[in-house]
Amino acid sequence: MSESNNCSNGNNCSNGNNCSDGNNYSDGNNCSNGNNCSDGNNYSDGNNWSNGNNLSLFNSKVFGSHCSIFCYDMKGICFMAFNQQGDEQEIKDLKEKIVTALDGFIPFITNFKELKEKGWNVKFDEENEHVHTLVDEDETNEKQYKYAWSTCPREKVDAIVKIIRETEWLYTEKALDVFVKVTGLSLVMKSDDEEAAIKLLTERGRLRDGKVVV
Repeated sequence: MSESNNCSNGNNCSNGNNCSDGNNYSDGNNCSNGNNCSDGNNYSDGNNWSNGNNLSLFNSKVFGSHCSIFCYDMKGICFMAFNQQGDEQEIKDLKEKIVTALDGFIPFITNFKELKEKGWNVKFDEENEHVHTLVDEDETNEKQYKYAWSTCPREKVDAIVKIIRETEWLYTEKALDVFVKVTGLSLVMKSDDEEAAIKLLTERGRLRDGKVVV
């Protein structure tokens, strides 16, 4: 179901992609991974139902963006984060912090990691047991995207929340509201004591995927 892809693996119903992996119903993407129902993206990862994005990450219902991250339901934006205007350097710094915190996580709609491990390539095969989506077919694309975000390790989500709270030019409550709209994640704010305890457990190697290792 995926055709004319170049150096692109694990794509589902996605055509004309170049060096782009794990896209679902997304066409004409260049060096862009983990996009869902998003066309014509360039060096832009993890977008949902968003077209024509350049150097942009994790946008939902965004059409036409440049260097923007975690925006929702917008058109023609540049240097924005969480639906708030920044400047080029502010967005660059924030993007670097978030990418570092996520440490390679991208909300793939299909289980691209599993497909890659099984050696599956670009040709769709209905008999291949490893070709599947993670949710029922009758669910909407937005629900699929939010399900993919639900697989993000809790400590990485908490790290993004901490970054938002510490970014002085962002209005914290608005930013968190947009983050929830994009990802569908439920946020539980931690006290300073809880954050200190988590930091200590992490430093001692006692915390793994949000769980204490005995």
